[in-house]
Amino acid sequence: MAVQEASVQHSAPPNPATKPSVRNPADSGEQCTLMLDRRGRICGSGIAAETLFGESPGRLMGRRISELVVGVLFEGNSPGDDARQLLRLCADKEWRKFEALHAHGHVFGIEIYLSRWMTDSRETFVLNLRMRGATP
Repeated sequence: MAVQEASVQHSAPPNPATKPSVRNPADSGEQCTLMLDRRGRICGSGIAAETLFGESPGRLMGRRISELVVGVLFEGNSPGDDARQLLRLCADKEWRKFEALHAHGHVFGIEIYLSRWMTDSRETFVLNLRMRGATP
């Protein structure tokens, strides 16, 4: 019976009043990656990350990661505080659980893995993202 209900649900027209679903780009093999500067601002993003957060192309650039991932940065008094927190997350060398904010206002669980990348004395942080648990 549950299978019948599911097929009826797929054939019904979408209800615009319902909350949009969040698709996990990693389910289709896409990598969700954001590039951050020392202040925690997004300086590079891919289509998969934009899709994950429900943003249109280019809308993530320049935003602080703390606007999208709750608790990833402490709101410190100096840019050095952000850089130190990012370095601490890199040192852990493990996936960490956080809550993320979708463009439509709902919260969903993610895991992040942060690494540091140095080129020509410029420090950049690579933030890999994946959804955890069921799609909200």
